[in-house]
Amino acid sequence: MRCVYFNPPAGAPDVMFAHVADKVIEVPMPSMNLSTPLDPPSGEYVVRFSDKRVLPPETPAGDTVNLKLTENDRKFILLVYPNPKQKGLPITVSKVTIDSSFPLGSMMWINTTRNLVGGKIGTETLLLKPGAIVRTKAPSKEKGGYSVRLDYQAPKSREQKMLVNTMWRHDPNSRQFIFVTSMPDTDIPAVNAVADFEMPEPVTP
Repeated sequence: MRCVYFNPPAGAPDVMFAHVADKVIEVPMPSMNLSTPLDPPSGEYVVRFSDKRVLPPETPAGDTVNLKLTENDRKFILLVYPNPKQKGLPITVSKVTIDSSFPLGSMMWINTTRNLVGGKIGTETLLLKPGAIVRTKAPSKEKGGYSVRLDYQAPKSREQKMLVNTMWRHDPNSRQFIFVTSMPDTDIPAVNAVADFEMPEPVTP
């Protein structure tokens, strides 16, 4: 289990507490990268997220953010969004299960919207259907910049609109998670790229 907090407001909490079965797990909520891996217990249960640690057998008082997990949820990312309407911990939490096979240098695209997204990422072509998770190969053979041009097509529309037209930087020692999410109260998508860096093995002389 890992976590990322998209667009946190000023003064937002950087940790939350997951009350899972008879355990309490402190979950970091970084906004620019994924948190370190955490290991929740196996089984089917509801996780109750709160802004305070409450030791079992006590349970968090007041409003909590709840998320149901099953026995199959062993490798996933928690996507955290601001939600000022939520009392207590002002967030919304959702879950994305990820593929365990994810080579360095490659990219995993996760579309949480109802939009169709497609385009060119360096030398690779992307077609990302609504709700889909797609892995693409390294966008470049070497470390350095590469061009990204993505368009999107809203539900029930045939019009293509530009989403991204820029340069990104490739690092062969980093995996990239790219989340396509909706802006608040609209279907207009936004792109958030999160790196998962891994130090290369030292070279033996």
